Amino acid sequence: MILVRCGWLIKLARKLSGRKTNYMAVAEWLLYWPSKPDAVKRNHEEIHNRQQRWLLYVGMWGLYRFFYFCGLIIYRSREKAYLNNPFELEARTNEGNLNYLKTRRPYAWVRYICKN
Repeated sequence: MILVRCGWLIKLARKLSGRKTNYMAVAEWLLYWPSKPDAVKRNHEEIHNRQQRWLLYVGMWGLYRFFYFCGLIIYRSREKAYLNNPFELEARTNEGNLNYLKTRRPYAWVRYICKN
């Protein structure tokens, strides 16, 4: 993954999502601002990168939004919709395991649908 310092895009993502994020995986780039991610955060974003690759990028972005909007209807909270998104659940659950990507199976995020 290529690290790119990109303050304006991170600020835009913060406004649109309502989250105070400092990192975002977009295709083969890891966007960050203001400081570089540590190993755990980088691993979290690398997991998202693998999810995107297996779904040919556009597919993951569409499904991510679908699960997010379903979460908004179910939980009536942007925070809970984000936290219960299967893509986020997989990344958050395994971000501390720095060897996870070596053993991760394709479409592993499917196991996290309806997990919470």
